[in-house]
Amino acid sequence: MWNNVTGPGTSSGVQLTPIANPTGDPGAMPVIPPNLHFLDNSTLTALRQALLQAPALRLWCDEAFDGTHTEQVRNDVVTLMFYYRYGDDGPPPGDALEPRETAVARLVDRLSPAGKEALKQSLAPNVAPTPFAQHLAPRDRWTLAGCVYRQDGFVSLAEENCQAAVECFLDAARCFANVPGQAPWVADLYRCAGTACAAGQDWEAAAGQFLTAATLDAKHAMALSTRAPPQPGDAAASREALTRAARDMTGAGSLYQASGKPAFALLANTFAASAWVDLAFYPEAASLFIAIADIWTKSAQAYYETGQLPLAEVAAVKAYNAAQEAASYCSKNEDYFAAAHILMAVYDDEGAAEAFKLGGDPRAAGLCYLALGQRYEALAAAKLELPEAHSLRQQAVAFYERAHTELAENTEDPVDGPRYAEASILALARLNALQDALQAP
Repeated sequence: MWNNVTGPGTSSGVQLTPIANPTGDPGAMPVIPPNLHFLDNSTLTALRQALLQAPALRLWCDEAFDGTHTEQVRNDVVTLMFYYRYGDDGPPPGDALEPRETAVARLVDRLSPAGKEALKQSLAPNVAPTPFAQHLAPRDRWTLAGCVYRQDGFVSLAEENCQAAVECFLDAARCFANVPGQAPWVADLYRCAGTACAAGQDWEAAAGQFLTAATLDAKHAMALSTRAPPQPGDAAASREALTRAARDMTGAGSLYQASGKPAFALLANTFAASAWVDLAFYPEAASLFIAIADIWTKSAQAYYETGQLPLAEVAAVKAYNAAQEAASYCSKNEDYFAAAHILMAVYDDEGAAEAFKLGGDPRAAGLCYLALGQRYEALAAAKLELPEAHSLRQQAVAFYERAHTELAENTEDPVDGPRYAEASILALARLNALQDALQAP
């Protein structure tokens, strides 16, 4: 009957009775010919019917599945048996078979408790021959088992058994790691494990799981973006994967900070900020640079308090640089007022003034210039006998002049006008006083 059929697929070493005599041994499964033509629908249909009638297949399905939707279950099992015979090499078998993923998705919900256990045991090393191991491809068994563990994880999470949920999600991740092309699923399962850890208030463990998820998604994004030749949809899928990585790394940074691990938080936030910049998500990048600046500021304060001045200075510079980055990305997003306030927090009043002017608030810019004039005047007074005092006074004059210019033109506001007028008068008074001092012999 099968002498003239050809096609891809090789025997997997399973010894089965001939298809011509499927009931000769009720304990054996009919053989699927090693050279089956998968594009021949009539051939596949005839072979499918022979397998469906085999007592061995019916007995296996009765034991491994829950007894509902029996015809569909048997058909899905046969479909996966065909895929096992076909193998993973060569082109897809055409439209004669449903996608294996469709069959697997239906079977997951039909497995009995005994079937789930037998499925898991079939994946152990040096396992004795079982129907699952003999008739389903390893990738389909790994996928089925991964889905089972995933379902169990959500059940445990709903029951608030967080530790059991974490273990199930990690088992699922290990299963899907054995299935080609499932990197996003593996990353998502580590993400689920992180969520379960957080539900159990194990913040550091949650951060670690989100970090793993982010790393896997970032690697997947890189692989897609560098694949040659590129495939349709690679660019969009790469961007989606990098977005997930950035989101998870952001979460990891927050969790590390909450668990008292600022060094780990810095690493996570730095990676996440870089990813958000690459994605042109500037508000997210700015928020992370603010968080980075805050961590460095606290580090600088701690170093100062313990007398470690060189380290304190390094940390202070890093805080300043991170704040500058945050302000830069606020400005890229045209959020100039946020940029200005970030810069004021690190005493970059000149940068803040420029940001206020870009945002259409020259009065606030004027106040920044006034603060700069006062600062440089104070520095000059502290270095009265030093050569640089003259230069500092000149810079103070320039800032007072700019402050007066900005403030004098914006004093008509019925609410804040008097305050701006007073600031303008102060700027002019200090300007005149310093100019007189500079001109004095």
